[in-house]
Amino acid sequence: MANSGLATRCDVNEAEFMRFRKSVKDAWQFAYLYNKPDKPIPSKPNMEDEIFAKEFFETRKALAKDDDWFNKIPAYEFFNGIKKYLLNYPANFKIISTRNEESILKILQANGVSEIEVIGQASIKDAGGKIQAAMNAGLLSKEEFILYIDDMLEYSNQFSVYVDLAVHASWGYGHLNEKSLSEKCAVALIDALFME
Repeated sequence: MANSGLATRCDVNEAEFMRFRKSVKDAWQFAYLYNKPDKPIPSKPNMEDEIFAKEFFETRKALAKDDDWFNKIPAYEFFNGIKKYLLNYPANFKIISTRNEESILKILQANGVSEIEVIGQASIKDAGGKIQAAMNAGLLSKEEFILYIDDMLEYSNQFSVYVDLAVHASWGYGHLNEKSLSEKCAVALIDALFME
């Protein structure tokens, strides 16, 4: 990340990264872990943060040129538990994520899954947030039962008003609470929904 002039830390260990990751909603916020660990994360990025994010995505894009890179990202137990449904009923699943769409699709493809509709970072930014992006895509019509799962408590709380059941995942990066659902329980929930 030489262009921004930021002094990137090389001493960030996995435990520190995972603690910090729970608060990150956008890539520019990583600038505060790697360059400004003593400063609080503001609500909006400054110019330096935006340069950091641009370089972050350029670096990830360069890594992603190697298709094998996506094969190195391990699947969660939850994904493995519902994969049969993703393959057999792809129209019943949608992914809405602040991660970029292309990388999500490549990760799915590396795991043998396709045909899942993905609403990624660009759509969410254009819409002004996850809920508005979901509305724009017609995902909150209430014509069918809607189960929403998110590892960020803020998002599962926001969506609870618009869906039949919003679940806070205990896996991923978000903070946990007493209502966070384990991967095993989430898989059992989806098994029950597909019971014939």
